[in-house]
Amino acid sequence: MKKEKIFKAYLFDFDGVIINSEPKRFYILKKCLRKFNMKFEKFITYHHLIGTPVISILNKHFSNIKSKKTINEILREYDFLVDEYFENTPSLFPNLKKTLGMISQPKAIVTNAKKERVLKVLKYHNINQYFSFIIACKNNVKPKPSPDGYKMACKKLNLKPTDVVVIEDSDAGIKSAKAAGVKKIFRYTYKNKNYSNLFIYNEVKLKDYKSLLNFNKSVARENHGLK
Repeated sequence: MKKEKIFKAYLFDFDGVIINSEPKRFYILKKCLRKFNMKFEKFITYHHLIGTPVISILNKHFSNIKSKKTINEILREYDFLVDEYFENTPSLFPNLKKTLGMISQPKAIVTNAKKERVLKVLKYHNINQYFSFIIACKNNVKPKPSPDGYKMACKKLNLKPTDVVVIEDSDAGIKSAKAAGVKKIFRYTYKNKNYSNLFIYNEVKLKDYKSLLNFNKSVARENHGLK
């Protein structure tokens, strides 16, 4: 049986991977839309929108909005309410902090979220020391599903994409990692609560962070000839 290679770094998404913010973001967006007398179709849940930029959601589900002014007002309101949500500093997923402390390889965050929001959470929970850097896919770095963020992270680490593990929760994030050349991708499902039932690249389901730690340990033991 072929040995699993030892990976040299771990790259994490943020929303839905570090903190369970996806349901709240969906609630906030619905609240914004109600102000403009708009709402999603009944079958749409946050699972359908995980990892998707708000502007992309509006373009897809509310293509009837022709006014740029209205779109900008929705985006501003959404941004304000998300900032308000982060003022209360969301909690981390269970076992994440322990796992970060026990994985010795370099770790970084690649996210579509604002860098200042990410830093606020990391510093509050005292886990910023575990991450070498944060890449926010904004401005000159195209957001996921573009591979730009993961390509940049590999370049900063001086590693090939095949040398890293990516932990994502969204289709867009997984497409991004795959397009960058990453082979080992985990889809974090938070005990399947954030699971969209769509595995697009045969990525590995990760129900909790204990499993990620066990994976890292087992690979190390296997490559050292231990059982």
